[in-house]
Amino acid sequence: MKHVSLILFAVLVSFASYATVSPITGTFSLCMGSYGYVLADSTHGGRWTSSDTSVARINISTGVYSGISAGTAIITYMLDSSDYATAIVTINPTPSAPYSPQSIYGGGVMLFVCSGNSLTLRDSLPGGEWDLWDPPLSTGMGYMSDSTFIASGAGSVEFTYRIVSTGCSANGDIIIYDMPGPITGFTVVEVGATRQFYNSITDGYWRSNTPSIATIDFYGVVTGVSPGTDTIFCFSMPSCQVFTVITVIPPTEVPVKSMPETGLYIYPNPVYDNLNIVSASKIGKVTISNLLGQTVFAGAYDDEKVLVNVADLPVGLYFIKINETEVRRFVKN
Repeated sequence: MKHVSLILFAVLVSFASYATVSPITGTFSLCMGSYGYVLADSTHGGRWTSSDTSVARINISTGVYSGISAGTAIITYMLDSSDYATAIVTINPTPSAPYSPQSIYGGGVMLFVCSGNSLTLRDSLPGGEWDLWDPPLSTGMGYMSDSTFIASGAGSVEFTYRIVSTGCSANGDIIIYDMPGPITGFTVVEVGATRQFYNSITDGYWRSNTPSIATIDFYGVVTGVSPGTDTIFCFSMPSCQVFTVITVIPPTEVPVKSMPETGLYIYPNPVYDNLNIVSASKIGKVTISNLLGQTVFAGAYDDEKVLVNVADLPVGLYFIKINETEVRRFVKN
């Protein structure tokens, strides 16, 4: 009888040793929003539960768990109510979407900066480091200096903000726009006339500050509306812009100084190549001067109709004097 009792005791001890749940293994620290991580136990047949599913959720049969929110939760692997193993998992906070106090479009993960300018980045979670996601691909577009991105060329770069103590990170993109070059074109335009302006960027936008004085279309063509001064802007985005000031003058058909009516006509105005001069009386001498008072053309004639070729003159505003008496102005396009 004693021998039978010993055998039964040995069997029970053996069964208890087999049934004891092994320690849980795996990754016990995740970043908020992470998923697909597996906890394991060498003892088969158990089920998984989480003490706080608002922090960590785990599949009851596979042990795959996810970080839902920052905090800790107790993960239990249980065979029965008296035979189980536990582990504490920590879900670390993930940085929020990085932003820049300088960016017009800040507050999202897509940030904007002008080529040649810098953009200071921020995040609500301290203790992190900033870096470009793939520096070789960013060559020529810019580099990071601590939390400041220095833009050097148009394009886009991806950056990352990583918390040193936990490894949790957030990524974002920076779009780099070309800074427009100086606006070129003659800055005097007549009411009703047009003037073409140019810029080094081909996909920029144009804007008139005072459309009641001058308007400008998508292609950079200004039209004079009323006399006055206006500011013309060219930009690739609202903060990447340059401007120039233009003057809108009355139509050139009005003489510069009051003279007796002589029946003098000058056309077309503006002119590209040939300027026609028609007068009721003989035209003897014609001189053309620029805004600096320099004579750029002089000719002698003896006719009521004269054709002057001004194709070689630079674009601008000029004054034409007929017979040393009548002065008009015209625009060379």
